[in-house]
Amino acid sequence: MTSIAMDVLGPEYAARLLPMLPPATEEDELNIERNFVHTVSLGDNVLCGAVRGSNESEPATHLIFNATTADGQVLVLIERSRLADRAQYFSGIDGTVTVDYVVDMLDLLPFAVAANPLDVTAQITSVKNGTVRALDIMLSRSSYGTTLAYLASAGLTPASFKNNYAQPFKELKARHPARDVIVVTLSVPEVDRELEKIGIPVFNDATRATLALGAAATIRARWADLYEIRDTPSRARELGDVSTEALAKQALADAGLPVPQEILAIDADAAVVAADTIGYPVVLKVVSRQILHKTELGGVVLDVKCADAVRAAHQQILDRVNAHAPHAQIDGILVCPMIVGGTEMILGVSNDATFGPMLLVGAGGINTELYKDVSLASAPLTQTRARQTLDKVKATALLKGWRGSTPRDTDALVKAMIKLSGFAMCHPEIVSVDVNPLVVHESGVAVLDAVIIKQPAASF
Repeated sequence: MTSIAMDVLGPEYAARLLPMLPPATEEDELNIERNFVHTVSLGDNVLCGAVRGSNESEPATHLIFNATTADGQVLVLIERSRLADRAQYFSGIDGTVTVDYVVDMLDLLPFAVAANPLDVTAQITSVKNGTVRALDIMLSRSSYGTTLAYLASAGLTPASFKNNYAQPFKELKARHPARDVIVVTLSVPEVDRELEKIGIPVFNDATRATLALGAAATIRARWADLYEIRDTPSRARELGDVSTEALAKQALADAGLPVPQEILAIDADAAVVAADTIGYPVVLKVVSRQILHKTELGGVVLDVKCADAVRAAHQQILDRVNAHAPHAQIDGILVCPMIVGGTEMILGVSNDATFGPMLLVGAGGINTELYKDVSLASAPLTQTRARQTLDKVKATALLKGWRGSTPRDTDALVKAMIKLSGFAMCHPEIVSVDVNPLVVHESGVAVLDAVIIKQPAASF
């Protein structure tokens, strides 16, 4: 009895089979995460494998059913999202069809059952090269890239297989070089080598074939995630001076990251003008190439609400810095808007000697060192890999509406991750980037602090 993978499935047949899938167990979920394949046994009569989509936007895009019936085996390929479209292919179980490949199949095999699904029946063995000719019709009349053929125990008799299958399969592969054909049969090594030599893999059971097909789909999806980069800026020029917070933020803003309006003031009067321009309340921060961690030295004053308070905060910062770092060169005081609310996250980049730029995302602010709740991914990032990386952070739950709170703008956060990974790819001279905190609001994100370390210039 021979069965063929068909790009046909009516809603009636699907309605009978889909509910038979049992709930996924924890082991199934791990299996799905590993290779996006779910294989279950439905008693003695039905074996089902599901090739999962590679991301949240493609849930269970393809299902493969290997249904053993009283009349023989029928392998059916379907696409869950298009089940409704299959209704036009059949007017009912009386066999009236309108699809070209079904008509061609009936011309080849008039004894086939053109119902739900199309069953070529065991009588296909009475047609010379019927299996391969049926496969040819399906490859010619469908858009699927992979077709499976179940040949029972045909592979156990090498001489017969060579006479009846070897050359037809070789010609089939030559006509469809870009399409995959998988053979499921009990076989001997001689038959396996004959088929594998022309690019057709052989499996002894449908379960292993389904798992291998799913693994191949996973590998393809992951390669696409790694290399189909759509949002990496071109490298227009060398990265300039980024040795202070103000300069680092300007470089990030030029790369497309959202940095609020900030003004560098050279004295107290300029700081007041800057605060009046930005709007109260404001934050004042010391700017110095010798001071990377400003808070520890008292170089930051928050929630400054008027001009007199700006002058007082300006002098307070200078006094504290002179007391703790008397040799530091102060470039000025950075006046920033006082941003409240939102969820603090951290974004970072570390240029690894082996793997290149590695992007970090995690819980930000003081929680970074406390919880060490972070996730890493190699740059550059696609949308899919950025979301997968973010979802590994436990604090992501806070962004999605934890205990009834308002959800944060994770789309904006993902966009910032992609922008930062592209920035790192464009500038290999970067040793590290530390954006902490990056505040995620209900709408949008904001870079509140940033440190960029470059490799020192070569000296001759």
